[in-house]
Amino acid sequence: MPRTLPEGNIFGDAENDEFKVSIGGLEKGVFKRFEYLSVPFSATGRKTKFKKILKSAEEKGTSFADQFEQDAEAVSTAGVVFEKMEAHPSFSKQLLDRLLSEAYVEDNILSGSGAEEGLESSAARVVVNWKNLADFYCIEGLVGGGGERNPFVQQNGHSLTAGALDTLETVLPSMKKKLGPDAWKSFCLRLSSLIGRDHTQIDQAADVLEKIHGIDMRISEEDIQHHLRTVDEITRAQFTTNTEIGKLYNSLIRFHNWLPLKLKRNGPEGDVYDSVCAPANRAVKLIDAGSEISKSVEKIKGATSPKGLAIASLMDEGGLGDRQKFREEVRRLETETGKSLRAGRRDFYVFDLDDPSFYTGLAGGKWKGIKLLNDAKEALGLRYKVPKGFVLSSLWVSDMLDAEGLTGLISEDIFHMEEDRRQKIEERIGAIDLSKYSQPANKRTGRLGSSLIARSSMYGEDGASNFSGTYESVPCEAGTAGGAIRTVIQSYFTREAVKSREDLGLAHVPGISVIMQERIAGQGGVIHMESGGVRLSVAETPQDAVLGRGSYSESAGLHIGTSNTPLNRVEQDLQTLYNLFGDVDLEFVISGEDVYLTQLRPKYKIPGRVEIDANAPRLKINSVQDLQNVALTQRYVVRMDFLETDDAYEGPVMDFIRANREHIIAVEGRMPSVAHIPNKIEGHFRIPYSQVR
Repeated sequence: MPRTLPEGNIFGDAENDEFKVSIGGLEKGVFKRFEYLSVPFSATGRKTKFKKILKSAEEKGTSFADQFEQDAEAVSTAGVVFEKMEAHPSFSKQLLDRLLSEAYVEDNILSGSGAEEGLESSAARVVVNWKNLADFYCIEGLVGGGGERNPFVQQNGHSLTAGALDTLETVLPSMKKKLGPDAWKSFCLRLSSLIGRDHTQIDQAADVLEKIHGIDMRISEEDIQHHLRTVDEITRAQFTTNTEIGKLYNSLIRFHNWLPLKLKRNGPEGDVYDSVCAPANRAVKLIDAGSEISKSVEKIKGATSPKGLAIASLMDEGGLGDRQKFREEVRRLETETGKSLRAGRRDFYVFDLDDPSFYTGLAGGKWKGIKLLNDAKEALGLRYKVPKGFVLSSLWVSDMLDAEGLTGLISEDIFHMEEDRRQKIEERIGAIDLSKYSQPANKRTGRLGSSLIARSSMYGEDGASNFSGTYESVPCEAGTAGGAIRTVIQSYFTREAVKSREDLGLAHVPGISVIMQERIAGQGGVIHMESGGVRLSVAETPQDAVLGRGSYSESAGLHIGTSNTPLNRVEQDLQTLYNLFGDVDLEFVISGEDVYLTQLRPKYKIPGRVEIDANAPRLKINSVQDLQNVALTQRYVVRMDFLETDDAYEGPVMDFIRANREHIIAVEGRMPSVAHIPNKIEGHFRIPYSQVR
């Protein structure tokens, strides 16, 4: 018999499920039983294949698992994606960051749709929204440890810290009452850096949890300090195994359940996951109270989605309500919802500093850092300034590239990009007339000054790795912004950018966002604050500083490092940022009496940033041309005396390190260690760098 809600039978089935209902003595699963294996198809740009398999299961009355296993191409696609995840946890994280952020956007759009009246209509809305959020519920199944083959289920890298967010649910309201205002704001800012949502929404979540759990003023100071340390650990840790990543995102998904629905400043009211939960709640209220079905459904405690799925599945089987009306409603809503999703994405093409969400899958790592700088300044009354600006999201870029017919070319192979395909993509982007797509940016650009800068904010650019200098930042005026934006997007497909992603196992999906900001004129620099001290570079312009020009200094403490520089006026602010976010890399511009912070990113971790052994064997390379003639066969400290200022030789240097990384103990050069090339040597390849005089 055809089904509008086919079984998934991937993460659970009728007999084995997290939630069950019992009708007429027959017990059936009603949650994981309906989760589908959609993620591999979304990851590789093959959503059409997923929809085809699901449709076949509907029409034949079988399960998604049955139809999937009969499709050799589908099985192969899933196998390739899982193999890549198993080999490269960085890709697993990229996949979750991208698909979860898109799922939260879709949840937001679907939750803002009209509420139907009647049992059949409410149950139909549950089904349609559930299927549209297949990626989210597939991820929920994966990070929860389900499925026969699951990259997140490995017996290594076990970490209690990775799942520690779950411990906050009952204590968050009590901590809000016990901590002072500034301590509470600082705590929320640290959490904000982890979850990608504004600190004020965490504050609102605490109020929601207060209604659920109340406040326990007997919570001890020792317990509060324990939770503060736990959040410190989890926000500063870098989880590098699939097991850790799975635990982290499993707890992140649950943490989001407490947050407001709003992703944009004027977004819809409600709770996260309301696209399924709200119609499920309406359906529950519409079944006959006291009936066997009502009693069975009400036994599901603390989980709304399974209640809605239970009602929908019973209706689909003819055991409840008007089955024909229910199925007609599903078909009507499928058409209506598809249009709503396509139109609704446009609301998420641009994010401003006052928008509450800044997921790196939507806005990139650089925007996340700028948003955190802005929020910390506003929350704690700090003295530095942040340039005005906004970010064009990855949704805007993806939809623009799709409209230009580039999606298929990019997704031919998301894991490896041969040179001719890379060049073709780069050339075709260069030919795009961006004026056709500029409406989301034009109105906001007009609110900024006349001197602007378009900056890359790519996925993975400012996170656990370091793509320093790999992607473009382009100065422009309002009238030339389109060309600058196009150049930034093109830089995602340069030879070095492609190679850098493949170094880490990252996919070549368009994780591209573009920041438009006011360009601040003045001296500029870079400051790295770490537990071991401070490294500081100041030059005539910010660009000069990252190219290794200007003055450079190192110090054991923050005060010593900034006391004789223009940064001394915001020294306490810098200490506050260090206390909040740990080891950080900041860029700044000095304009008159004002200090503008233009970038914050977590400092990458390298194996013991220690003094390089003076007695280790050294290999001196005198020119960039000589790099082509050297192939290492033993371990050396490589000294590159030509590495002083300029970035023209970034490509050759990185290619040399790629080819010989197993034999390089460390790199020495005259370029300051905070400049782009040393930054990438350390942050991308995890090879220590030392400046020599």
